[in-house]
Amino acid sequence: MKASILIRCLNELENLRILFPLLESQTFKDFEIIFIDSGSTDGSFEFVKNYKSEIPIILEEIDKSMFSFGRSLNMAANKSTYRDKLISLSAHCFPTSNEWLEKILINFKTPEVEIVYGKQIGNDNSWLSEASHLNMWFGEKSEIKKSAFANNGNCAFTYKTWNSLKFNEDLTGCEDIEFAQRVMNKGGLIFYSSSAEVRHYHDEKSKQIRNRFRREAQALNDIFPNSIEYKLTDLLKSIFNEIKIDINYKEENKYYSNSSLIKVFLYRYNKNLGHFLGINYPIKSKKSIKNKYYSYEDNKKNVEHFKKDYFYK
Repeated sequence: MKASILIRCLNELENLRILFPLLESQTFKDFEIIFIDSGSTDGSFEFVKNYKSEIPIILEEIDKSMFSFGRSLNMAANKSTYRDKLISLSAHCFPTSNEWLEKILINFKTPEVEIVYGKQIGNDNSWLSEASHLNMWFGEKSEIKKSAFANNGNCAFTYKTWNSLKFNEDLTGCEDIEFAQRVMNKGGLIFYSSSAEVRHYHDEKSKQIRNRFRREAQALNDIFPNSIEYKLTDLLKSIFNEIKIDINYKEENKYYSNSSLIKVFLYRYNKNLGHFLGINYPIKSKKSIKNKYYSYEDNKKNVEHFKKDYFYK
């Protein structure tokens, strides 16, 4: 068995300095890295280009004007020289064990398994609410999943499956869930491995949190048309209920004991507001989608841009 690790990147230099040594330390050695950059200005591309390693590293770039999450993954997967197992790993996801790669790949010994996604936990610098959110989504039990779910932050799939289906290049996010749905529809199995664990870290401000959950909600609305309803009352209930969950998580995890309740509120407010806007006020034009969802770093200092931040069309 061989593996190609697909890493998407935009301005992740400090995270790459953590990630690459962790990949080099893996007990499973028969893998290559395919690194695709979407216009980094912090030296990320140069870091990988000059990185000295025995691991084969293939470099690819995608222009910002062409970027989507699905398209960048398809471009990276197409560069695989092994054409066996593909692993999507976010540049800000850090394996917690040197057996991470071995533990995610071993599940493909069951021939019907076409997707394996691994556990994600918060990083030391994560928002408390994000760590709590990951704790809700990624449990302790490894199992075959009965519903279509996967997460490309830490997810493996067969080259054969990818080559026959490819990722949807038009979605604003959740391309992993849509891909998983098509895999299940044709009879493939999805396995969740709690032992193939990574720490997932988002270095985000409040508006970035809102933006991320808005584009993901819009994508879910496209994947499951006319099946998601999220009213203002749902927004308020979700904020209240999730804050209670976060407070309980804080009490159970002393590492986050000093986390501010104000930050808990800000995270849950922006997460659920983003979800509300993505469901009820989807952005229609492709130009506006790129400006709002993919050009945050370019536009975050543009006051006129953010005057339209809530009901951006």
